[in-house]
Amino acid sequence: MLATLKNWIGKIVDYDKAYWYQCIDLSRQFAKDMWNPIWTFSWSALNGWLTGSPFIWTKWERVTNTTTAIPKEWDIVFLDKTASNPYWHVAVAGEGCTGSKLVLIEQNAGTWNGDGKNGNKITMRTIKYNDPKRGVCLGWYTLKTPKANETSSELPTDNTTQSKFYGVYEKERPTNYTPIFSQLDDPTPATVWDIKYLLEIANIRKK
Repeated sequence: MLATLKNWIGKIVDYDKAYWYQCIDLSRQFAKDMWNPIWTFSWSALNGWLTGSPFIWTKWERVTNTTTAIPKEWDIVFLDKTASNPYWHVAVAGEGCTGSKLVLIEQNAGTWNGDGKNGNKITMRTIKYNDPKRGVCLGWYTLKTPKANETSSELPTDNTTQSKFYGVYEKERPTNYTPIFSQLDDPTPATVWDIKYLLEIANIRKK
């Protein structure tokens, strides 16, 4: 996945189609490409870190920067505001972060004006954790790692191979109904956001 992210270097991405090519656009595109999308930042990286709202109900967990913590590849890193950028900054950790340096793949980190030109294009940079010109590293969000012998509450504990909604489906579907899916049976458990999106889609279609 990092190799895929490196393919973005020198390019630009406008994920939300608003305010041109911001740092948050790259982070959201990256998370989506990781199959672990995040929500809106409410206009700025500042709000994203202060509220944590982009990561609510996701598999990302917060790590506050300390003298011993080091971000892993693919972590989503937040930097504090600077004199030239009061909205803070967010980027993706690349390979090679250590206790003294950060390797970041980032967008809009040149003049911070979102124009997608020159240094504002997607770039890989190496910076210090406490560089006041770039913004002090506040921390990052990392994908949760399942603990050994941990059983997810979303996983079935029996050998069920049929959805609990199968009976309702068979009862209510018209005889001439053509299913959306060619294969309905699938023992893989749905995530909470799968269900939420399906409900939203159903709600949209009935309007």
